[in-house]
Amino acid sequence: MPSTTTPSVIAAVSLGAIVDVKDKNSLYVSNLSVNVTENSLREVFHSCGQLDEVIFRTYPGSLKWYAQLNFRSPEGVVQGSKMEGTPICGTGIRCSAIDPTSFAANEVLARLQAKEDAANKEDPEVARQEWHKKLREHAEARKLRTVHIDGLPQNTTLQGLQRLGEQFGAVEQLRLDRDDKGAPFGLIQFKELGIARGCCLRRTFLVDDHVVLISESKSEVNSTDIEEATVEFQHPCIDRALAAASGGEQTKAPQGKFWEDLAEKRRQLYNSKLEQVRQNAEAILGPGVAPSPPPSPEEDDFFAWAKQAVAWAVPMDPAAEEAQEEAPDGIQEEEERGPVDLEEHPDIVPGTELAVLNDSSEEEISDGASEEGGVDVVGGAFADGPKARRQRRAALRAQRNKTRPKVAVTQVTPSQWAAQRAQAMERLQSSPAQWAAARQRALERLKAKRPAAGHVVSLEEVQLEETEMVLETVPETVPETVLDLDVEPKPKRARLCILRTVQRTGAKYALWSHQKLAAAAGVPADVIETLSQGRDCKECQSLDARESAALALSDALLEAGMNVSEATYAVALGALGERQTFEVACTVGFYLLLS
Repeated sequence: MPSTTTPSVIAAVSLGAIVDVKDKNSLYVSNLSVNVTENSLREVFHSCGQLDEVIFRTYPGSLKWYAQLNFRSPEGVVQGSKMEGTPICGTGIRCSAIDPTSFAANEVLARLQAKEDAANKEDPEVARQEWHKKLREHAEARKLRTVHIDGLPQNTTLQGLQRLGEQFGAVEQLRLDRDDKGAPFGLIQFKELGIARGCCLRRTFLVDDHVVLISESKSEVNSTDIEEATVEFQHPCIDRALAAASGGEQTKAPQGKFWEDLAEKRRQLYNSKLEQVRQNAEAILGPGVAPSPPPSPEEDDFFAWAKQAVAWAVPMDPAAEEAQEEAPDGIQEEEERGPVDLEEHPDIVPGTELAVLNDSSEEEISDGASEEGGVDVVGGAFADGPKARRQRRAALRAQRNKTRPKVAVTQVTPSQWAAQRAQAMERLQSSPAQWAAARQRALERLKAKRPAAGHVVSLEEVQLEETEMVLETVPETVPETVLDLDVEPKPKRARLCILRTVQRTGAKYALWSHQKLAAAAGVPADVIETLSQGRDCKECQSLDARESAALALSDALLEAGMNVSEATYAVALGALGERQTFEVACTVGFYLLLS
């Protein structure tokens, strides 16, 4: 049933003034939900006994709050204590007959406060920070004790707003104002948080046939006193002067020898700072004409002056400016380029050829930029910043994506082709030692064809060129000398694919597909035993993931039809002699794959 109690009765019953309750039969209920109201507490505790009043209180120095229930008899306190843990608005309550803010709790807080005060007295900075912290907490507590009232009549006065607030409890400050639409509203700051909390929970009240809406305030009634308390000054003379000026007398401009000396020192400091800025600017930009005299500190803000000092100190050479105006368009002196600072430009790869525009800070680089369009090689000074870095990256992408002209294929006559084929067959009929020497010479020729040391070549490009260099001697059909070694004939394209696959994986891993080649390459004993027994290569504990994958690939390649006899292994291993493990693996592997 909705309550029809007037605001004055509500204030007397539920939000009464705080009095001494030592002799009263009080029960203290804590751990309350934010949605708890006086009516909900009365509904829960009405079976415990007759309840005289319900008062909401806050803990000292905290924003948490609890409820004080005053029963008419001690029996109500005894029965109410049994309600421990009862959920109210979804939160289990705690009941106690002892005030949580009294006795031992107050003694502990007093001792902690005494220690804190003693520490603050020793350190002025800590004391100043603590003072600001207390001011902020005080301002927050005042805002929580302030309520916002809407729905007031148009003829509401400040005295009427004060009488309305006093019906609920003691009022500290209040303010009457109007919103953008001209409707009046009020801000009332109570002395107790419980009164403001109860008004916000009830929300609507009937006052002089008007329904007013009370809600939590988002601002204080008056925040100027907190702002004035946080003002700090740098000199005791200023404090004394302002203290004398705030005594009711009219504020006048300070006069006297002290203030004249202070103004003179400010001017000297200002001139010295400006002169230092000018000297630094001239050291960086070169000597120039002195700028026009700036305004005095009294006419303009000093700090704004300091920010513009560098702009005023920019050197201006009239002769150079006149020569630049007379110079025809398109003819400009080229800036001398120096080495690139790699620490300043970490995105530039050392040794790479990077194309950028002459003026990378002013002009965008397109993908179709060419050398005729103003493209130059790296080696000069570059503008730093996000735009310049984007331009350099765009130029690098354009250089990498630039289509290279195809090399014209030289036409070969049938006689030349027959001669080359005969030479290739003679090379294959030679001994393994001669094949190893031929391969070494091919690798040397490949190294000679490589660009300078500064040019970065990809791994795929090197492998492809080396494979094509080695396969120059491979004929379309396998000669009869190879067939005598009990090797199955293979087409040239199939051998080329196998060679490229093994080359990408690593030529030395291809040798592990056979026991004797593994021993020649220095493979561990457990791996050789696994291979000799025909077990899976994954069972080898001495191999990592990359080596196991390469070994499995080699097995798959050799199972496709590459069967080599014992005589072939003996000839290959005997011809190699004393060599390093990698050389042994590469030479034998290429010999077996190409034979």
